[in-house]
Amino acid sequence: MFKYALSLLAILSSGSFASTVTLKCHVDESVAHVPAHISKYQVIKTGKDRFALEVFFASNPSKGYSYALTPAGDGDEDYSEYNVASNHASTVNVQAAYIQESFNWADLIDTDGESFAHCVR
Repeated sequence: MFKYALSLLAILSSGSFASTVTLKCHVDESVAHVPAHISKYQVIKTGKDRFALEVFFASNPSKGYSYALTPAGDGDEDYSEYNVASNHASTVNVQAAYIQESFNWADLIDTDGESFAHCVR
């Protein structure tokens, strides 16, 4: 039993047993208007230092479409900036995400450079 527990602990700590963590985003309508074809946004953590923007479209509200977030190299000691690929930014109205280091919150930045949605667990 003890060997089994140590093996499981080794797998968990190595990152081989990844779980997804989701931040649900709340849009501030006074800042930006979400395009009518989008029903909601989420930011998901898919692995160590790996994040994605999940967008739900009104035409298929039960299935989220995932867009990779790539490090932008900006930010401060509390958060890092990630970009959405430029060919997808105009489609989803998000050009960047500021993600807090401990993944308790994220902010979405629209294509005009304004923070328009706050995301929390």
